[in-house]
Amino acid sequence: MPNPQSTAQKHLQGGSHRLSGEIRVTMPDVVASHLVIPHLNEFTNAYPQINVQLLVTSQVLSLEKHEADVALRILPKEAEIPERFIARKLTNLPSCCYGSPTYITESLPEHGRWLGWSSEDGKVNWAQNTPYPDLPYQHQISHGLIQLEAVRSGLGLARLPCFLADGINGVIRLPGAEPSSLHDLWLVSTPEHRNVLRFKVFREFIVSLFRCLEDKLEGKLAG
Repeated sequence: MPNPQSTAQKHLQGGSHRLSGEIRVTMPDVVASHLVIPHLNEFTNAYPQINVQLLVTSQVLSLEKHEADVALRILPKEAEIPERFIARKLTNLPSCCYGSPTYITESLPEHGRWLGWSSEDGKVNWAQNTPYPDLPYQHQISHGLIQLEAVRSGLGLARLPCFLADGINGVIRLPGAEPSSLHDLWLVSTPEHRNVLRFKVFREFIVSLFRCLEDKLEGKLAG
């Protein structure tokens, strides 16, 4: 796998110290903490006068209302982005079902539950193709990092992005569950920023970064 840092460095060679201003970027917590922040210093080194304001939230901030300038959004496969936006798919986001070893051993199936992301989980019923499709949904946790901690503490089972949960101490894939891509990650902005150079170089940096993270995101277990 290419080194994301070295690739980002190559992409940013020739960065201009003259570019300045603010970029407000909204994204979910897990995308910020695990994928963007570890490499953001490369962008900052190339463009030290650009201030990146990360708006980390599970809510959808409006680009049209100028609540943010650029958005990284996790969207269902079937989602359609309005044509008035500039949108680029960055990557698939494979996910799988996870639980703590103790919870899987002692609570399933009689006392098992699925932790949901929102009140819509029951309607979407993403658990139908898992080894335990009939377990109830209970509790809704909209932040991925908190949901991961809930799984590790034994609160229930959850469907989590593989890049987030694989390799975490105290969390394992549910036996019999296979990863699948129910969501994609998109880079979204508005046409008014298309030719603003500081936004353009940031978008190019994000595209380059996620091209290098493809192996990390594909959902294969190490070894």
